[in-house]
Amino acid sequence: MPGADLDSELRKLETWFETAGQDSLKADVERYARRFKNGSAPRFLRRLLGADRFLRLQQACEEDWALCLLAVRRALRATLPLAQALEDAVIPLTGEERDGFIKATASESVFLGFILKTDDLIEAFLNKRSMAFAGLGYPVRDGETATLDVDMIQLMEMLRLVLDVEMEARTSELSDTLRRKFRGFDQALNNSDDGVGQAATSLIELIDRLLRTAFSTNEVLAWVLAHRPDDAALVYERGGRALPTKRAEALCFAHAGEAPPDDPRLQEMLANSLVRARAAAQKIKHNDHGTPEEAAELRTLMQAARGAITFLFRVSWVTGTERYEKLQHKFAQAA
Repeated sequence: MPGADLDSELRKLETWFETAGQDSLKADVERYARRFKNGSAPRFLRRLLGADRFLRLQQACEEDWALCLLAVRRALRATLPLAQALEDAVIPLTGEERDGFIKATASESVFLGFILKTDDLIEAFLNKRSMAFAGLGYPVRDGETATLDVDMIQLMEMLRLVLDVEMEARTSELSDTLRRKFRGFDQALNNSDDGVGQAATSLIELIDRLLRTAFSTNEVLAWVLAHRPDDAALVYERGGRALPTKRAEALCFAHAGEAPPDDPRLQEMLANSLVRARAAAQKIKHNDHGTPEEAAELRTLMQAARGAITFLFRVSWVTGTERYEKLQHKFAQAA
């Protein structure tokens, strides 16, 4: 929910759940119900559908709201890994960059918290009416009959494992080199005597290989000229030649080489996250002391880069689209 005050949105949701079926909404529903009961529509439908089908339809209409809430809960659960990806991607941003996207500190689990709070509101709405998904006969999956009973830290660890699996799958699909860079990061930190330096190199090369293979220098410059011509910070000169900055490459990748949407803050944030993670890894590489603190910081930076990349693959580079197939072709040619 880019740029939004999530606390405000939660208050709106809570108010809706508390007042649903009451006040003007309740009056409207009751008015239409009276019209339906007193009119000819029920008799017509009963004759058209038959008594049994009509009664099933009537019951289904009364319980539609519960089915919708089940769909909402299911959708919320499905977005948990993406919420964690955003949580991680925000971490290396400056306060100004973070404020442009969401009002939160790097230590707050804002997106996860919003989803979990909404899930709690759904449960409270059902409990208030003594209803349960399972009791309504819906095909409820395991765990959907109640709110998530899990510690936030434990949930984050589980979601990061999910993101690791997805990241490895995506990098393997594109390039064996990308996959080796991603896997080599952990291997270096866990097994190498020069683990910090090698891990920093793996992270830097993972980002560079992804951005530079996706779009050539000329393609990035063309994108900047077409969509950000007044942003002088995206281009620099070296040896009399114009070159794109790392942020220009990241922005072009975040937008998949397309025109930015009307509200580009999400893509801007993810591009900035990649640039910040790479710059911080570069700094550690050049001042490597092999300390546990450096290793811990690198893990956080990899989580940020992984979060940004995973989210962009879900949003800007959807599997099966023409742009994703072109990306696969570019990596195949570069192999």
